[in-house]
Amino acid sequence: MPRGFAVVDRVPVERYSVTENRAIGWLLALLLRQVVAQKWDGTLLYDVKRFRQTLRAWYMRRSVTNLEQPFHTDGGWLWMPPSAIGLFCLQPAQQAD
Repeated sequence: MPRGFAVVDRVPVERYSVTENRAIGWLLALLLRQVVAQKWDGTLLYDVKRFRQTLRAWYMRRSVTNLEQPFHTDGGWLWMPPSAIGLFCLQPAQQAD
């Protein structure tokens, strides 16, 4: 697969339910490559939301806290890291506190 960056814009997510948007995101992901686990328990799709929790333990995911996340690559712990990563946004980010 060639390397690069692509933005799929103007998907009318507001027309669909959360379940329907998950299906759309799943189909778009399958167009890229095989979907791999996002968590050790085998979770394939993972919601990233803003929470007001603080980081309480080293094993907490930053995506369930109110902390910023530096640029990173998901799946770096895999023996063969993913060759494509997707993010399907349903809402724009809110302004930081």
